[in-house]
Amino acid sequence: MSDIIRKGFLKHNALALVNATLDVCEQGRIVISCPITESISNQHGTVHAGIQCLLADTACGYAALSCADEGMDVVAVEFKINFLAPAHGISLKAIANIVRPGSRLSVCRANIVVIDEASVETPVALMQSTLMLVRTRES
Repeated sequence: MSDIIRKGFLKHNALALVNATLDVCEQGRIVISCPITESISNQHGTVHAGIQCLLADTACGYAALSCADEGMDVVAVEFKINFLAPAHGISLKAIANIVRPGSRLSVCRANIVVIDEASVETPVALMQSTLMLVRTRES
């Protein structure tokens, strides 16, 4: 499944826009990060909430997919995100873990952190996501 996730990641055009990287790809655990630049900032100089959602939603999706049977894919059916602090630093990271893998629905949770110049990680948001498993088009 790791190869499928890595290939899918490379085709994800929205992630390319923010120069995101797939840092960890393990069963039930995905880490995605991107550099914090002016192009992903809002008018206050912090990372736009939509970018935080992009990374967290994608990480949760791949965490659920990493536990799915071959021939399956996932789509988000619901997520909730809590923003804890302004996101400013040198990079943004979403760490997603599977909470409950399922045959029809899976639940994942992502912690979104910023990393500063001293490599200190500060939590800025939390996401919980419910994902539906669907057959891939090729299946």
